[in-house]
Amino acid sequence: MSDGTVAVETIPAGSEGRLALRQGQTARGGLPDPEHARLPDYPAIWLAQRLDEVRVEASLEIDDEGAPGMARVEVPDAPAGCAEDCRTAFAEAARRALSGWRFAPLEVLDWVDGPDTDGDGEPDTVARAVVAVHPYTLRFRFRFTQVDGRPRVGLDKSPG
Repeated sequence: MSDGTVAVETIPAGSEGRLALRQGQTARGGLPDPEHARLPDYPAIWLAQRLDEVRVEASLEIDDEGAPGMARVEVPDAPAGCAEDCRTAFAEAARRALSGWRFAPLEVLDWVDGPDTDGDGEPDTVARAVVAVHPYTLRFRFRFTQVDGRPRVGLDKSPG
């Protein structure tokens, strides 16, 4: 029996996906935790069909604590031989995998004043600190392929 490979790539956000930062601010997080980002399994029932590449696109909203919400998943261009039940199987495989992913919160850091320990009315230090957290959306494209009957799983770079 052949095994399938699955790869995932992140799809860059459009203009609606930009976070405006003020001068001096930086952002961190907003990425999947690699320890909890297992790729989907190739639906076993479809291995014998030897389908051409199946692409599944997913959009996942992440709350301000880094918890994923419900994934919106679609199979935009299924290859020949992949009817509705096939599309559903690949979409469900992606949805199941994404439900187990964990993410870092999207945090905005800025310089903040420290305490006034000497009583002169001015802060005695400044430090980098998280000043805001934001929900965000990530878009992914999973590619399900079969290559010489051997599994290979990899991460593609973002297109562009």
